[in-house]
Amino acid sequence: MTGRDDSHWVGLHVRRITTAIGHAGYVCSAQDLQQVHAELADLRLRAREAEARLAEATAAGGLNSAFFASVSDELRAPMNGVIGHSRLLLASGLDPDQRMLVEGIQDSGEQLLDLADDLLDHSRMESGQLEIGRMDFDVRVTVDAVASIVSDAARRLGLSFSSWVHHRVPSRLCGDPARLRQVLLGVSQQALRAADGGELALRVELVEEAAHQAVVRFWVNRACSGQDAEASVRAFSAFGDVEGAAIAPAALPGAPPAGARSLGLAISRRIVRLMGGDSGVVVLPALGARLWFRVPLGKQAEIEAPLAETTPDVGLSGLRVLVADASAASRQALMARLSQWGCACDEAEGGLEALERLKLSAASGRAHAIAIMDLDLPELDARQLAGAVRGDAALARTGLVMLTEVGRPGDAANAAEWGYDAYFVSPMEDAQLQGALRAVLERRADPALGGSPLITRFTLAEQKRSRVRVLVVEDNPIDQLVVLSALRRVGYAPEAVSNGADALAAFEGRSFDIVFLELSMAGIDGVDLARRMRALEVSGRRTPLIALGARERDRERCLDAGIHDFLAKPIDLDLMCATVERWVQQSEDATAADMGDDDGARAEAA
Repeated sequence: MTGRDDSHWVGLHVRRITTAIGHAGYVCSAQDLQQVHAELADLRLRAREAEARLAEATAAGGLNSAFFASVSDELRAPMNGVIGHSRLLLASGLDPDQRMLVEGIQDSGEQLLDLADDLLDHSRMESGQLEIGRMDFDVRVTVDAVASIVSDAARRLGLSFSSWVHHRVPSRLCGDPARLRQVLLGVSQQALRAADGGELALRVELVEEAAHQAVVRFWVNRACSGQDAEASVRAFSAFGDVEGAAIAPAALPGAPPAGARSLGLAISRRIVRLMGGDSGVVVLPALGARLWFRVPLGKQAEIEAPLAETTPDVGLSGLRVLVADASAASRQALMARLSQWGCACDEAEGGLEALERLKLSAASGRAHAIAIMDLDLPELDARQLAGAVRGDAALARTGLVMLTEVGRPGDAANAAEWGYDAYFVSPMEDAQLQGALRAVLERRADPALGGSPLITRFTLAEQKRSRVRVLVVEDNPIDQLVVLSALRRVGYAPEAVSNGADALAAFEGRSFDIVFLELSMAGIDGVDLARRMRALEVSGRRTPLIALGARERDRERCLDAGIHDFLAKPIDLDLMCATVERWVQQSEDATAADMGDDDGARAEAA
């Protein structure tokens, strides 16, 4: 047809036939297609309109995502000052009224920042830009990092907190640890905010396991009164279906509104769905509520153990140690670690047996250098045992370490008063335990150190931190003050510069253990500065560089420039200090490994 306005669509079907006498002919049939053509044209028009609306919605989603990202970035800069200064004020000597006001400022600032982050994640989800990564990680390390943050928050609220990972849960898994940490923190913080006394517990258990995958369930158990549990059902329902509630969430009188506080749980629920898992809430009458989620995580390939392992030399070989603990499992676990370092270990189940072993060893001329005592020993308690040891001149050089699984207020003061050299809450990391033993030996060897403060994990950390050389490159005076004050408060002695040129001069002239770089400085920005610093490193040693920035999307750009890590503003001061310790320790381990390789190469050449 010609396509003119007066055209009419007709379908023709022509068929060739042959007659019985051999003549050929054609049969033609016609069908009116005007209505069909009109419907097709209408469908094409609707499809084009739908495509246009989709493109418009996609563009709008991108604009919304960019807008929320910009708002989040802009909020972080002033919030870094507000939250940072409030934390510094809380660490100073405030009276109760002042502390209450500052805590209100800090809590409100953190909630505002959480809301900005939630809105950003929501916009990314709506535009399809939020992706779930896949990388190797240790689930126990991730849970411990979350537990450290939540325990501090619970302590400030007067709540009891505990965390536990079942022994059947594989440690080496594959998934997105950052998103897993985000969900765990979001759920735990929601449970903390809704709690009014009681307890909080984080539990991790294995649901099922296959050759290449493990399904893991995470529980956040909030123990409280039944009335309090029911009152929180509406807020918790954003995380999943609620089981066991006596009252429907929508019918709860006085229930918290499902607003900003529930937005974080709703986003966490969607992240769990993106990870291929599910979530829910269980309300236990008169006990509390449980928020749970389970996700499938890949399993890492097995690593073959080396044929022969060399016992690490940590300077404790031959040290005689007595371990006294009523728990056989705790004794054996601690003795296994000490024996691995070359220590000669004895054990005792109770206080009387421990005292007898100490006296017999001293009488034979092979006195124990250190005795590690559990706080709750039977027969002779920790105070009586320390008094007996300190009252015996033959045991004057024996160092006493008090160890307990549950730290209580006043334990450290009691340990110092009773004559102990050190006090620690288990479990202790290997490096911490080694440092404690060496510090106790030094204290016992030098009588002048007898009056020195009790050795604890805090004093060990302060001694180590005082030797760490930290450079802070920050051009914002408020942010610089916050970072420097936080680092100094925990024992570091950082240096600060305000521009890239001074940073390069300091980096070239002195050796630093770690450097913090502000990304958005005038002149030389942080990424360019990192590249120039790397060019100055000619000895092969790579100084840990940590970026400070407001935009989370800068993280990948930083890693490409040779920057080791990224901290988003506002800076979590506890996380910053933990970052310093982690990267400095890794740098020390790498240096020790290189020295070991050099020693081995020299021995082989000889």
